[in-house]
Amino acid sequence: MNVDVSPDETWQHEWTGLAIPPTYRGYIRTGVKQYAEDDMNVSIQLWDGNGETSITIYVYRTASPNISIWGDRALTAMISNANLGNPVDGEVIIGQFSPLNDSGSESAFHAVAKMEGGNVNATGVSLFAHNDWIIKVRASSEVLSAEEITQAIGNIISGMELGTSGTTYPGVEFIADCEDGLDFANQVKIQQFDLVGQLIFSSTADRFSVTESGQSRDGRTWCRDPQSSVEVGIYRSDASDNSYFAALGDSGVGALVSRLRTSSQLLSLNGYVVQTSDGLYERLWPFFNKMPHPMILANNYDDIAPLSTVDVRPGSDGQQTIIVDPASIPEK
Repeated sequence: MNVDVSPDETWQHEWTGLAIPPTYRGYIRTGVKQYAEDDMNVSIQLWDGNGETSITIYVYRTASPNISIWGDRALTAMISNANLGNPVDGEVIIGQFSPLNDSGSESAFHAVAKMEGGNVNATGVSLFAHNDWIIKVRASSEVLSAEEITQAIGNIISGMELGTSGTTYPGVEFIADCEDGLDFANQVKIQQFDLVGQLIFSSTADRFSVTESGQSRDGRTWCRDPQSSVEVGIYRSDASDNSYFAALGDSGVGALVSRLRTSSQLLSLNGYVVQTSDGLYERLWPFFNKMPHPMILANNYDDIAPLSTVDVRPGSDGQQTIIVDPASIPEK
């Protein structure tokens, strides 16, 4: 949805304070879009005066502010975009830098590529975290070189007056493929619970967190499962073989899949917990009997009714809502 902003006024993001005037760092602001209510996911489009260089700034919430994972996703999306062309062999460069918002030394990701066979000469992307928001800058140009794209993105980011980040993030890790792939199930069953079972399962699974498990911490090493695709990136912390973090596309939506075993008089479990998040709500899905293939998550993201949700929007109270299936309530 387009945001109604006067062409003579400065647009300002409510949550981060990012301000973009009609002309910003030599580029003309041509539009602002909102993908979620209350400025939770926005983009700002900029063009040069000749219409040859496009720059887009994205500000959005995410399942987990792990720049290593989302940088890897942004790079995958960039070099897979058929409209941009194909990256020239040996001319895709990735790196890290330290944002001016004091969010952590070398905690920002950058990638740039010379392209051929498409609509642009070069393209690039940078992203960093600010108080658990992701700020991403994409640039593509018909005339600029890869080096000039890097300079253009740097110019855009250096002009952002964000203040000091309240969170310090670790340095970017360049993620490589895992040595082997996980054994996913393409056919799974969902365990049905009665009312008591739903309440117990929701409470038990509450100890898992998409945000926490997707974070990058000192000493933690991530690898990319070789079955990853453009649609879904599959990431494993310390090469875990019983859990994974799935990044759906590169827009910040993610899912945590974790093994859960419990045994009690009220509820016995042996299978997999699936929790999804778009940075606004964490949702607990029904219990899976096997480790689901990530495409099951991607293809059914909007179709599986959650058992519970947690409000993780900024300014919210983090309240958990347990959603009861009416069929599980016994008739009087």
